[in-house]
Amino acid sequence: MKKSIQYLKRLLKPPGMDLHHGLKKTYKNLFFGLGKVLRGEIRLDYLYGKTQYHPLYPVEGDIPKKFEHAFAIAAIVRNEGRYLQEWIEFHRLVGCSKFYIYDNSSTDNTRDILDYYSKKGVVDWVEWPHMNSWLNTQQLAYCHAIYKSRCHVQWLALIDVDEFLFSPSYKNFVSFLELYVDLPALIVYWDMFGTSGHKFRPKGLLTENYTKRTDISHPENQYRPLVKSIVQPHEVTAVSNVHCFQTKIWPVLGYDENRTPITLISDIHPQKQIRLNHYYTKSLEDWVCRMNYAWDASGYQITNPDAPKLRRNRNVFKEIHKFEIEDTSCHFLLQALKQQIEKNPISESSVNLG
Repeated sequence: MKKSIQYLKRLLKPPGMDLHHGLKKTYKNLFFGLGKVLRGEIRLDYLYGKTQYHPLYPVEGDIPKKFEHAFAIAAIVRNEGRYLQEWIEFHRLVGCSKFYIYDNSSTDNTRDILDYYSKKGVVDWVEWPHMNSWLNTQQLAYCHAIYKSRCHVQWLALIDVDEFLFSPSYKNFVSFLELYVDLPALIVYWDMFGTSGHKFRPKGLLTENYTKRTDISHPENQYRPLVKSIVQPHEVTAVSNVHCFQTKIWPVLGYDENRTPITLISDIHPQKQIRLNHYYTKSLEDWVCRMNYAWDASGYQITNPDAPKLRRNRNVFKEIHKFEIEDTSCHFLLQALKQQIEKNPISESSVNLG
């Protein structure tokens, strides 16, 4: 019980607020959300035993005309030390100036890396353990990140550490985002990368070693990738799930690079200017390890081999390897990426150049 109370305090009292102010916000957000539910303006979803919808209280005060950060990223991590520095430096190269990281009880060198970049002013991170079975830990982290960044960040990407966001046409991703400042949210589809033929974990960079992805345009392809969102935090009114967020344009989830309104994730539209490389499996060795130590969104290890999540994962693994194409579109960043990692040595175990 103590753990749950401390966890809720961390969620409902964004950093920088005193306890009294945090409690005031807590009750205000509770009644604001319930009021909207009772009026039928929103639906409170309850799926797989978890609360899936988190309404947010409105922004108070004026939205700044100029934000401290044009582009930031929020992510939750757990034992991601092997590739975390590469992920951070990759996104710094494309223009990300702030990372909001939620550490979900890592036991490897993840916190050493986070501490290093925290001292440089690049990362804000907080311990973010699981609380109980009826709350989605990742969604709660995203609520926290949106609250914290509302008046400081113009664009916030909410992605995972195995996802690399960039534009093949704009070396500085901020230049791409400036074209869409009139929109509250952008939708970007996963480009799914498999093992690229690696049975064992290769040395070197993730972005360099894995170059084969699913060809979703293949006429026989049956796999439909999910999406992630890049939002203007002050426009978000609710966290619907970890893939898309409610804004004033709801039920539109967001817009693609062609300004097409997206209402269904299954509606796949071609994207050329924006990419989200999802290194889903890594090597076969990594994949087997992942399946043997799988966790659900509430922090419980999945031990049943026939659990729905594991069956779904096995099906995705099969589908994304059926029709593959070579994709090195992010390799224009490799040389600079290696230089940045060499300039920021953390420890031998943290630098994965091989």
